[in-house]
Amino acid sequence: RRMIQIISKMRATTIAAVHGHCIGGGWLLMLACDFRYASNCASFRLPEADIGIPLAWGAVPWLTREAGSLLASELILTCRELGAAEALSRGMVNGVFDASALMAEVTAVADRLSLHSPLILETTKAQLAAAKQSLCPDGYGFTDAHVLYSALSDEASVRARNRYLEL
Repeated sequence: RRMIQIISKMRATTIAAVHGHCIGGGWLLMLACDFRYASNCASFRLPEADIGIPLAWGAVPWLTREAGSLLASELILTCRELGAAEALSRGMVNGVFDASALMAEVTAVADRLSLHSPLILETTKAQLAAAKQSLCPDGYGFTDAHVLYSALSDEASVRARNRYLEL
């Protein structure tokens, strides 16, 4: 959780480039970045409910802000995989590119951003962060550890975790 907060609060503009599977905490690391790009073979999944553990790291407000409450509920509770094209259409990534072109495209974005004043980039980033927090604050994330601890001894959660491990 602290890592996600640190990335999101960095003064520098951050860019994620996702190629392959982006699962659980990896997806949250991507969401903490200012810009997000994926290769056409990237996929996103939150398997925590299948594993019998709660989504942690303050993920619920992050995903709700980025995807909206309906899609966030579906992705968290069904553990459905989201492909790169759908991630783009749902506003979860800024662009999707062929795997061979991904890093060149991301580098072009970074080069374009480097032309701007650092003051403008930092100020705009702070304004966007404040607007996101007003939409769905994440101050209650301190309960993540308590819920996880409870799930480790909850009988239904243990059964779910065992089913998942048998796959």
